[in-house]
Amino acid sequence: MVVNTLIFVPGFLVVSLFRNQYGRIRAARWWSILNLAWIRWLTGIRLQVEGLEHFPHDRPVILCVNHQSMLETMFLQEILPPFVWVLKKELLSIPLFGWGLKAIGPIAIDRSRGKEARQQILQQGREKLEQGLSILLFPEGTRTLPGERRGFRKGIASLAAATGADIVPIAHTSGCVWPGKSFLRNDGVVYVRIGEPIATAGLEEEEILDRCQRWVYTQLDELEQQPGHP
Repeated sequence: MVVNTLIFVPGFLVVSLFRNQYGRIRAARWWSILNLAWIRWLTGIRLQVEGLEHFPHDRPVILCVNHQSMLETMFLQEILPPFVWVLKKELLSIPLFGWGLKAIGPIAIDRSRGKEARQQILQQGREKLEQGLSILLFPEGTRTLPGERRGFRKGIASLAAATGADIVPIAHTSGCVWPGKSFLRNDGVVYVRIGEPIATAGLEEEEILDRCQRWVYTQLDELEQQPGHP
């Protein structure tokens, strides 16, 4: 990944000068695709994806995804149409990698600022959706271990309630083969399940949050018991 970053990002930064945001996001996906190719070859990790047919291609949506490791930050870019991340702004300070990340125009927030960060998600999230870009959030706020259930933060529900955008929930088991706080990876299967869009227009934030969390954690309870995990 380090070598890939050193080679890929300088070229990407030059190319990004001549592309709009959508084009930059599409170009940046190749960093993830190349990394995944190496990971699969070196470790034998493989994906089993269900529900791709549920993803709408006629409108932008909000992606609600559990967060277990770095793997999903790559394979989601490979299997889904281009989207914008909501991420912690500290990532933009990483030399070279952060510069490339900044070029794709994420919603970078300071999580310590609470209400101000939430307002930033609402304002910039609305702008991205109006531009036709889907938005991905990790509502747990940080990486969790398989079997751990932290509960969802309200930001995703606030954005959906304010914009009326549908939410596409996604559950996966990346932490079973690449634990979030471990450098080691294990040979195994990452199960990914994409749900049908959740219509949020007219719903209160609490109901939106409950529907998303219940769906994701119900799927995780099942997926984490699937064969192929170390």
